[in-house]
Amino acid sequence: MHMIIGEKLYVEALFDSHTWTISYLVMDLDSKQCALIDSVLDYDPKSGRTRTESADRMIGRVQALGASVQWIFETHVHADHLTAAPYLKQQLGGQIGYIASIGVLMAPLGLWLAHRLPNTPLALVFSVVLLYACTRMFIRASRELRHGQPPPRAEMLPCVLNPLQGRLRWTMPCLRALTLTGVGSGLLSGLLGVGGGFVIIPALTRYSDLGMKSVVATSLAVIALVSTGSVITASLSGVMHWTVGAPFALGAVIGLIVGRQVARYLAGPRLQQLFAVCGIVAAFMLALSVR
Repeated sequence: MHMIIGEKLYVEALFDSHTWTISYLVMDLDSKQCALIDSVLDYDPKSGRTRTESADRMIGRVQALGASVQWIFETHVHADHLTAAPYLKQQLGGQIGYIASIGVLMAPLGLWLAHRLPNTPLALVFSVVLLYACTRMFIRASRELRHGQPPPRAEMLPCVLNPLQGRLRWTMPCLRALTLTGVGSGLLSGLLGVGGGFVIIPALTRYSDLGMKSVVATSLAVIALVSTGSVITASLSGVMHWTVGAPFALGAVIGLIVGRQVARYLAGPRLQQLFAVCGIVAAFMLALSVR
């Protein structure tokens, strides 16, 4: 495997499955300095991660070249844990299709449970979770606006972008995080009728290195697909009230178009603040509406 990172570094890697060693040939394209780095991986098959200390040591040795390193090295080093990843990527077309597919499958289950579980405790629990997630997002965005972009997180995120392809690397931890996101968005969509964005946006912000605008675009695509499945299920069940839903959908589309135009002029942290405020308001409204 080889790659050029940000037109700055040339990196070539070779994995030895017998010694669990990755040899990195790193070259600074400006200064032409080279370094050969052997990194013995401390790999946990259950979590699908390497120890953060191993990554830090390796990245620190690359930074000794004086180059700017903004990449996460490959953690999917064992073929046995990757057999499903290429298939899912090819068949479902990336994270949007995968999350949406899981959500569409879970939405009917949420709708079925909605008729059999008491609504009050479910709504209250979701309100608390939503309030917590949005409060944390607002605090983090406010801190970023005051002090600038924070340093990269030390832990290995489950979902990271491949800088050459512009797509998420499909590792098992990433697959697990996206699966839970799809399950949560689909269940809550069918169970409480809430938008999946209140699950998808905090989840992708926490477990991926996607920018806020990419997170919002992914969320909108997933919501559209999951909502289609929920509408079909509700219509077939005879519980869909089109006289109420149609005007609401029209207003949502108009608001979506206006919001996308406004988002062009807002920085990522400011968008996070706006979403957090909307989420906090929605949490209080949901809690107050419970009888």
